[in-house]
Amino acid sequence: MSWPYDFETRGIRALPHRLRLRKLLRQLRRYDFSAGSYADVGCGDGYATFQIIQATRATACDGMDRDPALLENGRATLQQIRFCSYDLCRDANVPARYDFVTCFETLEHVMNLPVAVKNLLSLTKPGGTLLLSVPIEIGPIGIAKFLAKIVLWRDQLTEAFEPCPALYRQYLKALIFDQGIHKFREPGNPLGYWPGHWGWDYRKLNRLLKDYGVQFTAFRFHTTCFYEVRP
Repeated sequence: MSWPYDFETRGIRALPHRLRLRKLLRQLRRYDFSAGSYADVGCGDGYATFQIIQATRATACDGMDRDPALLENGRATLQQIRFCSYDLCRDANVPARYDFVTCFETLEHVMNLPVAVKNLLSLTKPGGTLLLSVPIEIGPIGIAKFLAKIVLWRDQLTEAFEPCPALYRQYLKALIFDQGIHKFREPGNPLGYWPGHWGWDYRKLNRLLKDYGVQFTAFRFHTTCFYEVRP
């Protein structure tokens, strides 16, 4: 099978994504989705979703994403997934409720995190399970990633900081001294989503889950935070 749109399958720049997916699948093998309904939010073209289905023994899956090109490619490639258009930040009316919902490596890209998390909780049935993963972009790991991007993802640096070179120094200072990088996620981004992980702080997600009063457990493995949420 071939997933030509999915960047996670190509080149040295994609190596961290492939390694992260491998570790994530290892965690997911302890879950059994076969007895319930399942949706993967932020599924892209189904490259990772297909492997999640195999790891969790899911019998069917609704794959949701906001990118029509990725959805179309997924429909042409995978019959095990029912692909549908869904925008976490805008589609307040959820299409259905599920026993299991996954949303991996997606929340760091959304423009309105409180709405996105609320919608994910709405998608999950009472007593169901919501599984999330997000990257760690703060502390020593965040600094190391920032330095790596200077070498491997220079285009992301240019995209984020070229309009204001002073912002580059401000961001690096805030990152080094833990002054809070989430403030750099300006709501006026014309793209409507974050192409990189700039300003992402997983502690914001922790606070939101507590504010919504849901039970959750979280742990870190390497450069990722994994969450099990029980709405």
